[in-house]
Amino acid sequence: MRAYLYVYVRVFVQICQYLVDTDPYILSDEVLIEIEVDRFYVQVFTEGISPFFTPNNDGYHETWNIEDVDNTIDYIYVLDRFGKILKQIRPDSEGWDGTYKGKSMPKDDYWYVIVHDSGEQERGHFSLIKR
Repeated sequence: MRAYLYVYVRVFVQICQYLVDTDPYILSDEVLIEIEVDRFYVQVFTEGISPFFTPNNDGYHETWNIEDVDNTIDYIYVLDRFGKILKQIRPDSEGWDGTYKGKSMPKDDYWYVIVHDSGEQERGHFSLIKR
């Protein structure tokens, strides 16, 4: 089942990329697509930007950061829902560990602002999940 699921998802991702490349108004960069395959959910996200992280010391998804695929990111701001800057990070750093002034932040959605070398900015959000 997993091998087939991977093939179907890979083909779906390629179709989405083709649609974006041929007509950028069909899908945006921030598209979130959810497909139900039996009881599995597969989500397709913008490359290099994780939609969540889980800082619970289990060794997986402990910090949040953005992969700088094109090497154009100057820095990234992490903000809470009120717009308060919690952390400024760079793609080559360890990222944000879910704390502010040494205290663990609550599970919630957080926002980011990516500032590129050109001055262009991208915005989005991600979730801090605690389990």
